[in-house]
Amino acid sequence: MADGEDGALGPSQLHRRLKVGWVGAEFDDVLRSSMQNRLKHLREEVEALCNSLQVEAIPNGVEHHAAVAVAPAGDTEAIEGPDTKALCHGVARALRRAKRCVEAPIKSYGPSDKQINRADPPEKDEGLVMEGTTLRSTLSSLDQSLASRSKQINHLEEQLKVCEEAKEEKEVLAKVAQAKLEEMISNPNKLLEICKFHLSKRKERVERMAKDTIQQKEQAKFYQQIARQQRAFYLQSERIAAAGGRRFVSRHKAGEIALVHQPQTLAPRCRWEEDDCAEMFDVGTAVANPYVCDSWPFEPNVLAKRTPQESSMPSFEEETEEELREADRGLRTNPFRAAGLRAFPSSDEEDDVPGTARSL
Repeated sequence: MADGEDGALGPSQLHRRLKVGWVGAEFDDVLRSSMQNRLKHLREEVEALCNSLQVEAIPNGVEHHAAVAVAPAGDTEAIEGPDTKALCHGVARALRRAKRCVEAPIKSYGPSDKQINRADPPEKDEGLVMEGTTLRSTLSSLDQSLASRSKQINHLEEQLKVCEEAKEEKEVLAKVAQAKLEEMISNPNKLLEICKFHLSKRKERVERMAKDTIQQKEQAKFYQQIARQQRAFYLQSERIAAAGGRRFVSRHKAGEIALVHQPQTLAPRCRWEEDDCAEMFDVGTAVANPYVCDSWPFEPNVLAKRTPQESSMPSFEEETEEELREADRGLRTNPFRAAGLRAFPSSDEEDDVPGTARSL
């Protein structure tokens, strides 16, 4: 709906467009039928409600109220009031539901009724395992767990030492700060001296940060240069491979051509400074090395072994000396071979039938 010229509500622009032609007539018919259906459903609901209260189902209800108003005082006893039995039942049902919601639910442990009625799953027919095999696998699993736990204990002790050293450093700094605070409170005349001391410390820190900034800029330039060299080298390698390889370069029409050299690899020590150089910071092993320690307090225990590691293939059995001697003698005699039939040659040089399984 949209506002008209005089401020009254009117049909929207879309409605006015749909009214033009046969589309508008069909649209009005659909709206009219839907409105009639809604009115019909409302009347049915009102009649059902009136029937439940034992009141005459009058469409508009005017005649019923008029009859009650016009009836004399002596006849009021003859007019029966509405039956409240259904209302009482509904209120009682609502109160019982509210009481159940307020009470704490009773928890019952075990399978539910639906699970009890269902059939048990079929059992898997697994082969029997000897007790000795089970005990050996359990022992090997325990040995692995003990070795892992011992490594974890060693690494955790090292980390505990690092944490204790950091704690001691912070405690020393806290004691120094507390002593300076007490000195300032006891002797306010030293305030200027303490301010000069802290100012010198700040200047040293600024100089150190400026030096670190210069070093980081040089490091960034070094990495940028390596990235450019790598890109040029990779493009050159792709074009040489597409043209025919090194043979094409060695027999080029222009003679000896200039090529980009292979970029240098990143060593564990920096290359942008030749003299005093510290090792590069590795963020992957800054707190703990996940390839060495499988449990540390800074990261979740993702590599811990909880179950015995079963091998995917059967264990390898070495050949005995007797089997090796039989293999050296040649092809074993077949007891099921008929008399007079020739056996296959035992030469290892023939590719048709090898002499033994060890002949490769």
